[in-house]
Amino acid sequence: MLMYLRRDKRYIKPRFWGKVFWDYMFHYANNANFMKRNPFEHFKTLSFFIPCHACQVEFCKKLKKSRSRLKSMHNNKNSLLHWVWKYKNEVNMRLGKKQIPFEEAMNKQFGSAKKEYKTFTKFFDTLYLTLPTENPAVPAKYKHLKSTVCKKTAELFSDIITMLRNRRFVESVRTNHQSRIVPS
Repeated sequence: MLMYLRRDKRYIKPRFWGKVFWDYMFHYANNANFMKRNPFEHFKTLSFFIPCHACQVEFCKKLKKSRSRLKSMHNNKNSLLHWVWKYKNEVNMRLGKKQIPFEEAMNKQFGSAKKEYKTFTKFFDTLYLTLPTENPAVPAKYKHLKSTVCKKTAELFSDIITMLRNRRFVESVRTNHQSRIVPS
């Protein structure tokens, strides 16, 4: 028997999840070189978790247009950060919001050492609330197969765990072996 899940309407509005997802995308871009899958594959998985259907459709269109570029940016952190920043400004322009210069965006995203930890913590907290469930308090229109939700969640978490493990390994090598040069 097929089981369908729905998102809770209370958590679909971009004002609830938007900033968290943008912060996550910038921090992912800053760490993509620690991932096994390329940025296109990761963002394609991430697109499933965008709770606003219209926003999800727009993001998927952008991914389709940028497919080959994103696949080649796996080890080019600066290019990927620029791609996320440019896309953020495209969305801002579409919404009538202020354009943000690249340097300002980077200072805002990476201004303190604690920012990255807070970004991932807030991302997981928000992701939990936006995931489709069996009985949401206020069911949204669109249904998702439970098997798809489980598969996409496993893919996303696998990417993040891989990134954190690989990053921790590289940082421990840098810390424990000061004389070695370890590329980042």
